[in-house]
Amino acid sequence: MFQKRFYIKKSKEVQEEEQNSKKANQTQKLISGSGGTQRKNMKKDKILFKVDPGACGFVCEVEAKRISKHECRVNIRDSQCEHVKRLAQKPLILKVKDIFAPVIKNKVYHLALECGCHVSCVIPLAIIKASEVVLELAVPKNVFIKVDN
Repeated sequence: MFQKRFYIKKSKEVQEEEQNSKKANQTQKLISGSGGTQRKNMKKDKILFKVDPGACGFVCEVEAKRISKHECRVNIRDSQCEHVKRLAQKPLILKVKDIFAPVIKNKVYHLALECGCHVSCVIPLAIIKASEVVLELAVPKNVFIKVDN
C-alpha cells in the first residue's frame, strides 16, 4: 500500500526544545513501591507550548492552566497573525467534553473558523493538545509534521 510521509525540517529552537525535553525525561525519578516501580507524581497546573506553525512564520505560545479537574483556561501569546490574535481575544475555557468533541462540533475549531484561521493552521490543534496535557488526558510530548522531499 502506498504511504505518503510529511516532514518539516526542525528549527534550532525545536531541536533545543527536544533536547531539553529529553533531559527533563531523564531527570524524572522513578521510585520503587511495594507494588513495583511507579513514576513520581509530576502533576502541573499549567503548561506552555511554543508553536511554530511553519510557512506563515507566526510563532506563538499557547498556555493552558487548570481551573478544576475537568476544566482549563487557554491563553495565546506573542502571535503576529491577525486571525490568531482574534482567537486569543476569545474566552477559551475548555471542559473535557469540548476537547474530545468531533472536529465538526469542536468549540476550538468553531472559534478558529469564526476568527478566520486557515483550515491547516496548527494553533487550534495546539490549544487542544495543551488542554489535554494540563488536564492529564495526554502525556507531554512534542508533535512534529516534517516535509520530506
